[in-house]
Amino acid sequence: MRYDFSEEDGDNLKVGLGHSHFLEYLESRNRTKDERYRLARLGTEIYRDRFAFFPRNPGVTGIVRTSDRRIIVGYRTSEGDPVFDGLVQGAATHLPYEKDPSRLNLRKVMREAYKNEFGLAPKNILSMDFLGLFSFEDQHGDDLDFGFLADTDLHSNYFAGDSWRSNADKINHVKLISLSNIVALRKLTPNGEIGGQTNNVIFSTRGPLEPLTLGDFK
Repeated sequence: MRYDFSEEDGDNLKVGLGHSHFLEYLESRNRTKDERYRLARLGTEIYRDRFAFFPRNPGVTGIVRTSDRRIIVGYRTSEGDPVFDGLVQGAATHLPYEKDPSRLNLRKVMREAYKNEFGLAPKNILSMDFLGLFSFEDQHGDDLDFGFLADTDLHSNYFAGDSWRSNADKINHVKLISLSNIVALRKLTPNGEIGGQTNNVIFSTRGPLEPLTLGDFK
């Protein structure tokens, strides 16, 4: 089920977030799996919250649906960190600092990420669906992403060539990928297959992709 953040329906999604810092997030990636499980146990025992000792650094990740009903994701560049090199991901960014987190506008942050990384101007976004909140189980809460799907009036050819690159503010992707049908999607999730090759899909992109159905391509 999709939930759209809107003022009209009066519904709210409440997410508990603690203080975090980007450098702390980078450091937390060095934790071993045993250390994560130990912290999760301590959080449960002391605070009844297994995420109590994790920064839960929040971000947004978005996939795109083109005017010819194709889904767009991309191959990441390493950005100086080989852990990202070649991973499949949508447009993504960490949430900016806000003294009062309730004042953050997730849609605005997501639109900026679409512009920065896919060269997708706000005027070309017809609608934006919220697809869920995703946390990578193996990270035990070190990362947390709000996932979106944007419908655009642009054809998939825009993303297949270099047009997106000339409009993007940050080149965080080596190449963008066009998924033309549900079969291609199901090969990518969960098997990571694109064009006969196996790729790792970042959890925050796998999350928004998995709820898609045949109807999303029609």
